[in-house]
Amino acid sequence: MAQAVSGLTFQSGLPDQPPAGWGWSYMDDTGGMYGAMCALTGLYHRNITGKGQHIDLSQMVASVPLVGPVLLDFTVNGRGSRRPGYPPGNRAHWPETPPANSYRGGPTVAPHNAYRTDPGGYNDWCVIVCQSNEEWRCLVEVMEAPSWAGADKFATVTGRLQYQEELDEQIEAWTRTLAKYEVTERCQAAGVRAMPVQSAEDRVEHDPQLRQREMYLDLEHPGLGRYKVQNAPFKLSETPATNSSPSPMIGEHTREIVEGLLGFSHEELRAGFTDGTFWPTQRPRFPYQEEMLR
Repeated sequence: MAQAVSGLTFQSGLPDQPPAGWGWSYMDDTGGMYGAMCALTGLYHRNITGKGQHIDLSQMVASVPLVGPVLLDFTVNGRGSRRPGYPPGNRAHWPETPPANSYRGGPTVAPHNAYRTDPGGYNDWCVIVCQSNEEWRCLVEVMEAPSWAGADKFATVTGRLQYQEELDEQIEAWTRTLAKYEVTERCQAAGVRAMPVQSAEDRVEHDPQLRQREMYLDLEHPGLGRYKVQNAPFKLSETPATNSSPSPMIGEHTREIVEGLLGFSHEELRAGFTDGTFWPTQRPRFPYQEEMLR
């Protein structure tokens, strides 16, 4: 619901189709990131002044930076949120617009799109971008120099932009003969910018970069068994951060907090469970809680 009210859901989806929403919990990560920043800022202020403060953070509001280009389009150009036909794919240049440098911050070029790959499923796509004529010539070699690619109209960026529809159709005819990772490997080996469009399964199981950076780790959870979980997305040379323990069970660390951090006795812990201070008296306790109390 927070994603929908932020505008993210509407912006995601195919032209002339219902909103699709985002396939990843960006707002969870963004909200947590800003939450950590706010907490550190508050602690720094406390250390300097000796005074605390109240921090109020909305997950939806924290997602506003993710829709920055749309807000800029509205405030500067007066155009409201729109998705049908915008974009038609992943192009750097939209039909019926001047071929000027775009909001992406780089030159307007072609090819610049997401192309369907074999076997043609919903997630079988690969993004290919040629930022120069040299990269275009490299892509032509990767495609084994088909006759259509030698036409004069495709020799320059201006021509490729003018005939972008035909260009994309011809490139996709080639990409549909290969799997997306094979397209990626062939293009990258030749110096052509290409990356596969990845699902959650792709990121966790097949992405070589994320595997090398140990982004997903196997952890044993007492209730769920062994699963892969997201690791810290950054690397620190002197103070390495790693996700070494699973998410806690309800009340799993009550004794550690009550006795270890707060300094209460074990008898006081047991009394707090008996009178409902630490756990509702009408709700059965979990086996690990019973073990903790013993």
